[in-house]
Amino acid sequence: MKLSISIPPSELTKAKADIARFQRIIQASIAQILYRGGDRIDSKTKRRCPVDTGRLRSSYRFQVDRSKLSLVNGTNVQYALPVEVGTVGQRAQPHLVPSANAEYPKILEAIRKEVSHAT
Repeated sequence: MKLSISIPPSELTKAKADIARFQRIIQASIAQILYRGGDRIDSKTKRRCPVDTGRLRSSYRFQVDRSKLSLVNGTNVQYALPVEVGTVGQRAQPHLVPSANAEYPKILEAIRKEVSHAT
């Protein structure tokens, strides 16, 4: 016994459009979650950052790439890494990594909730 079901091309076109729309909505929602998470990481990093002149603290920024759904927090200040991880003559003063580690599970959970809510 065989059963054959044919879906008209117009219905397939509609389904593809619906899937694309759904993908754009989810992508925008996840980008917002990443933006909020990046902002929280940025704030925590600046609160934890050791201060001498204030240059390092004020240099931290974050960026969300909506097309790749990626979040980057950081600085271009050259001495940030030695401050974060320490050197032979200087103790580590971690501020970026602990901030990111604290927020990472919250960001993932928010994404999971958003995706499960949308499906």
